[in-house]
Amino acid sequence: MKILLIAYAFPPLLEAQSIRWAYISKELIQKGVSVDVFTIKLPKGYGDPDCLPHPQIKIYPTFPGPIEGMFFIFKKDFLKDGLNVRENTKRKGIFIIGKHFYKLTRNTLNNVLIPDIRTEWFPFAFIKLREILNKNSYDIIVSSHEPGVCHLLGLCAKKLKNIIWIGDFGDPFVTIYTPRYRRPIDKTLERILLQNMDHILLTNNYFKEIYCKKYKLSANKITIIPQGFNTSEKLSYIKNNTFTIIYTGTFYKKFRSPKNLIKALQILKDKIPFKFILAGRNEQFLKDFQTLGESFEFLGLISHKETLIQQAKADLLINIANDQPEQIPGKGYEYLGSKRPILYISNFDDEYAQLIKRINRGLVVKNDAIALVKALSKIYDLWYHDELDQAFYLGIDRCKEFSWLHITEKFLNLLNQLK
Repeated sequence: MKILLIAYAFPPLLEAQSIRWAYISKELIQKGVSVDVFTIKLPKGYGDPDCLPHPQIKIYPTFPGPIEGMFFIFKKDFLKDGLNVRENTKRKGIFIIGKHFYKLTRNTLNNVLIPDIRTEWFPFAFIKLREILNKNSYDIIVSSHEPGVCHLLGLCAKKLKNIIWIGDFGDPFVTIYTPRYRRPIDKTLERILLQNMDHILLTNNYFKEIYCKKYKLSANKITIIPQGFNTSEKLSYIKNNTFTIIYTGTFYKKFRSPKNLIKALQILKDKIPFKFILAGRNEQFLKDFQTLGESFEFLGLISHKETLIQQAKADLLINIANDQPEQIPGKGYEYLGSKRPILYISNFDDEYAQLIKRINRGLVVKNDAIALVKALSKIYDLWYHDELDQAFYLGIDRCKEFSWLHITEKFLNLLNQLK
């Protein structure tokens, strides 16, 4: 079997969908499936050097477009070799000017291009995609969202060659951050895409219920393929001298805010000793977290491998739900492989909350500062008395269906049925 994966986000680009398909494609290769990947071309040396595709995968890189292409080059030049631009006065000024220009351009084009700025990849990608489809024969095409431009290309491939097309949705095509004035247009496009797909992959059942109801889709057309965790890394835990809490991922003001978590930590810092570590693209929240003083440490954006190591070293992992329950942060499933307790902050009894309670991996608490103080204090007491192992289940047998190996087996069964 030979498949073509259309994925804007693919290693070494460090994104949630990139990591998802890095693991799935690797497992597919090991099971005898031939995988080609159609993705964007990145500057040499850009991205995560520890997160690379399987060597047997054929990669077809294509120019991402003028704005994003320029951004990748700019970012590589100013962040190479782990450079901290905040400590380099000369580079800092140029970097800030460039960053503001990019943000202004990106925000403008996000309001114009459907569904976002990365659709600028489309004209360059379409020409190359047509060439690849004429040269190679594929059994199945998979398009990975986000970004949505991948599904636009998937639709083109379907129309050009009438190949079986699977659309993978890490998030909905239309979300709360889709411009309001443009949502009718985006919803129409979303409907067209879903109707033309031969099969659809979603990450959770609530998401499935929404799509089935909204677009009158058959439940048989949809398969749930959640995010997963890696079992190949040999990770170990040694109790820290100071109670160490970590969050690895990205916060968003509009739908995944750390506001109440910060309030809770501010209350706790005068009551119990702890270290809160933050990793990821979270510079916009630094001033708020820095009110924690010496109890706070910011790692910035780190490699995927280093992320896994940091998670396994922590006494407690923090996961915060989105404000929309159809979007469950994939980071939570990655946490399962760390074998550490999880505090899930959520106002919904979503599938991840149910999972944490079912396997007793940690606590689920409302996104409320006082409730968080109580939950964090409880887990601190368990840690202090060396009772975390007794209080929570920290193995993987109860959640092994979320390992990338099991997820890929489920996906391969689907491929064989469709073929």
